[in-house]
Parts: sequence; C-alpha cells; structure tokens
Amino acid sequence: MRFILTKNRVFLWVMVGCLLYGVFPAAAKDIRAVGQTQTPPKIQMEKQQNPAQMIADPDAPDLIIESSSWIDHAPLPGNKVGVEGVYRITVKNNGKTKADHSTIRFTCTPLGGGPPAPAKMTGSMTCPVLYPEKTSQLAWPPISTETWKDGKYSLRIELDATKTVSEINESNNTKNVTFSAMPKVPPGSSVNNQLPGTPSAAVIPLVTPDLIIQNITMTPSHPAADEPIHYVITFRNIGRGKSGPSFTDYTYYHIGSNGSREHLRGSNLFTTPALLNPGEIQTFSFSDILAPDKYVWSDDIKSGDTIEAVFEIKKDYTNAIPESDETNNKKIITFTIK
Repeated sequence: MRFILTKNRVFLWVMVGCLLYGVFPAAAKDIRAVGQTQTPPKIQMEKQQNPAQMIADPDAPDLIIESSSWIDHAPLPGNKVGVEGVYRITVKNNGKTKADHSTIRFTCTPLGGGPPAPAKMTGSMTCPVLYPEKTSQLAWPPISTETWKDGKYSLRIELDATKTVSEINESNNTKNVTFSAMPKVPPGSSVNNQLPGTPSAAVIPLVTPDLIIQNITMTPSHPAADEPIHYVITFRNIGRGKSGPSFTDYTYYHIGSNGSREHLRGSNLFTTPALLNPGEIQTFSFSDILAPDKYVWSDDIKSGDTIEAVFEIKKDYTNAIPESDETNNKKIITFTIK
C-alpha cells in the first residue's frame, strides 16, 4: 500500500512539473537554475556613449569664419567665374591648440528655379595649418571659362568638411550666403543712357590688383636648424586689375618660452610674385636653411624651439601700383625645430 502511494506521489510531482514547464516556461527555467552560478551578460561598453566624451576638450582647436565678403561686388551676369565676383573668407583658429590641414567645402545652388550655378562654384580647397589665434585668407572659386547667368543663388561654406579636426565647437563651421547675379540697374535705365555729368554716369570703377599669399607649405614640417627647408607658396591676385612689379620678403624670428620675439635673419624673393591678371594664381617654390653656419647665433637654436617665418608681398620701391587692400599681403607660419 505504501509502495502504491509513493508511486502515485512521484507520478503527481511529474505531472505538476510538466504543467509548470508548459504554462510558465520562464519560471521553470528559473527553477532549474536554482543552485547554479549564472554569468551576467557581457556589457558592450564600447557601444554605449560615454558622457565624458560628449564634453569638448577645452584645449582643442576651434575653426571659425572670422569674416567673409565679395571682392568689390557680387557676380554680375556675364562675369567670368573666378575673375570677377570672387568670394573672400578669413578662417581663424579660435582655439588653444594647432589645427592641422583641413578641407573647406563650397556648395552653390540656384534659388527659385533659376539657371544652374556655375560648376566651378561647387568644390573644395585645403585650409592650411592654423596655430591658435592665427588666420588664413582664402579666395573662391578657381578661375573658369564659365560665365554667370542672371539669377539668385545660395552659397554654403563648410569648414573642416571631412571632420579631420577635433574642435571645441563643431557647430560654428558653416555659413550660408544668398546673393543675386543681376544687373546693377534695371534694363532701360543703364548709366549708358544717362546724360554725361550725372552722378551715376561719372562714377569710374576702381580697377586695382590685390595680391595675397593664399597658401604656404613647407617640407619637412619640423626641420633641424641646419636642414634645408623646401617651401611652396601660392600667390593669387584677387583684385580687378593686373598686378605690377613686386617682391616677397621673408623673415625668421625666434619665439622664446616667455613669448619674446627675437629677429634672426631675413631675405627676399625678387620679382615674385609675377605679374598676375585678376584671378590668376602663381605657385612658386624655393629652398632655404634657417641657420647656416656663417651666422653666429646658429648654435643658439635648440631642438624644440619655436620659429616664426613671416612672408610679406611688397610692391615695387616706387609704390606705383596701389592695391584695393593693403592689409592682406602677409602670411605667417610657425614651426618647431627637430
């Protein structure tokens, strides 16, 4: 009799177990797991956003468009692209550390169903290395055989378009410009139809050149004091007239740890840049040594020292060819000694 009850009790517990597994499989799984050591699931930390990474490095660089404007005027119908209606931007590193080479992207689109924008207005150019508080003045677009059509357009400028520079603020890299390529006066009321002597007919446009150093590269980037440095300089005439005779001075300064600025030596590039038409670019290369043996201060330049090289375009000694902007002829590059 006891055997039958025991057998029935076992059968009853088996039936209860089956019912529990069928109705509550998760609960049954937990029951089976009692007494076992469970390994918690691995947390994929690399997939979780670290709040600390969302805080920008206060010592990072910060590229901004400090200023921008058309050279003389916005493009007019019939103007050659890159010759007239050239847009100038000044890029500044507003951060606390060096910003390496980056890409500036320009995108031009028509507005209001007008004619398509010139193809050369959309593209990219390289922004040179910028140290803290330093600026670079660049001009867009490159020279093209295209001409502007009558219409309205939008130009979008984006600094560090490929996101190669980690910045303090990534939201201040763009600027949008809306402009019209339209005649200055309505058809039928041109100054050509006005009587001589009227104010608008007497206006004579100022046609002057404007030379800038658009870019400088140097190899190696961290030379020894007695090692040859190879420079490649890009000059550009962003004015409206042909440039006259000019030359370029370059001067080296030793920057002390306390910010002092000691003149080392200088030289010049005669007849460079060449005579440039509006919109033209000249690329010029040369080699130089910072501290040749003949200079008594050569041994004073040590590894890790900071050197500033100042390049400045100067006109002929008679100053016979004025420019539309006399303040943008200088470019400074800074490097450390290997």
